[in-house]
Amino acid sequence: MFPERLENDTEQIYFSEDEYFCGNFNYIHTYLHTNYKYKMHAHQFYEINIVASGKGRHYIEDTSLDAEMGDVFVIPPGVSHGYYSEGELDIYHVLIKKDFLARYAEELAEIEGFEILFNIEPEIRRSSGKALNLNVGSPDFVSFKAELERMKNIEASGRFVYLNALTIVFICRLCRRICGSISESCEKEIVGVMEYIRNNLDRKLSLSELSSRAHMSTATLNRRFRSSVGMSPIEYILSCRVARAKELISESNIRRTDIAQICGFYDVAHMNKYL
Repeated sequence: MFPERLENDTEQIYFSEDEYFCGNFNYIHTYLHTNYKYKMHAHQFYEINIVASGKGRHYIEDTSLDAEMGDVFVIPPGVSHGYYSEGELDIYHVLIKKDFLARYAEELAEIEGFEILFNIEPEIRRSSGKALNLNVGSPDFVSFKAELERMKNIEASGRFVYLNALTIVFICRLCRRICGSISESCEKEIVGVMEYIRNNLDRKLSLSELSSRAHMSTATLNRRFRSSVGMSPIEYILSCRVARAKELISESNIRRTDIAQICGFYDVAHMNKYL
C-alpha cells in the first residue's frame, strides 16, 4: 500500500542549481536514478522525470498518482514532489537550468505544446491529481531510452552546446506526445483556456470570452476549471499575472511600468497591490 501523503522526517529539502550545473553552457544534467525512493523535495530548476522501470507513486504538493514505465512528469522550480515504491523504481532525470529556457526562449516558444508540457500539465497534476497521460512506454521507450543515454554521454564529454541542441529535440518529441494525449483528453477544453490565458496576459480577458472559446457556458467553465485547477478562471488569470510579474522583476532589467503592461495590470500601483 502506498502512503496517502509522503512526508519528510525533517524540513523541506531544497536543491539549488549550483549543486548540479557548472561551467559555461552547462544548462542540462541527465542521469538515471535506480531504486528511487525520495521524500518530498523541491529545486531551483525544471526537471523532466521519465520512469524507466518498476511501479510506484508520484507525489506532487498535496496530490499523488500512479507512476509506471514510460510515464513522464515535468516538475517546475519550487514545486514540492517525491516518489515512493515498495519495489524497485528506476527514473531518468533531465535537469534543466532556467538559463536554458532564457537562452532558447524564442525557439521553445515556437514548439507547439511547450507551455502545456512545462507549466499547464504540472499545474493540473498538482491541483487535482489528474494526469494528462503523457507516456512514452513500449515500444517507443526503446528510442527514448537511447536518446537519454546519448544525452548522458554527450554531457560526460563536456559538449554542452551540442547537449542543448539535443535537449530541444527531446523536448519537441515530448511536446508532440502531450499534444496527442490532450486531443483525446476530457481536459482539452480546460487546457486550451489555460494556454490562451498564459499567452494573452497583456490583454483584458473576460469570463465570457473564455467560455466562448471553450464552447461552454460560463457556469460550466467555472465548475470544470475549478475542478481541474483548484481556482476559477478569473483567479487563475491573476495568479498567472502575479507569477509572471515576479519572474520579470527578479530576472530582467525591464522597468516596472513596462512589466505592469506586459502582465496585464492597469498600472504599477495595481501590480504592486498583488506582489
